[in-house]
Amino acid sequence: MRTIKFRGYGAGSWRYGYYVHFDNRPKTSDTYNRLYRDFIVSQSKWSESHVPVDPKSVGQFTGLTDKDDREIYEGDIISYEEFMGRKTILRPRVVAWSETINGWATVHDGIECELGHLERNYGHVAGNIYEDEPPS
Repeated sequence: MRTIKFRGYGAGSWRYGYYVHFDNRPKTSDTYNRLYRDFIVSQSKWSESHVPVDPKSVGQFTGLTDKDDREIYEGDIISYEEFMGRKTILRPRVVAWSETINGWATVHDGIECELGHLERNYGHVAGNIYEDEPPS
């Protein structure tokens, strides 16, 4: 079964869970704050928390992990140090949804490559575009 989750930066750390965006005040909410429209909702067995997050930091989980088993999210920067035992010249790439591929891709200089085998076996999450400078 596919895991659908998001991450966003709020309250000084990364939060993981469901993503909620309000265009207008919900009619059933007493806790709505007009300053915050974007939330990550995380649930545990006994509670649920709604943490306001910066909407620019929100990224969806791709369903894939890197060579170190770290989850790969939209906006992550993937680096490749070696490929099949040899040092590589591949430049770091940013993970994004591709309408052309109709799936997750890594992007560098406008060139999109399908996210998958290369990242799982040879790539590692080196950062993200929210905290780090995107590769040029």
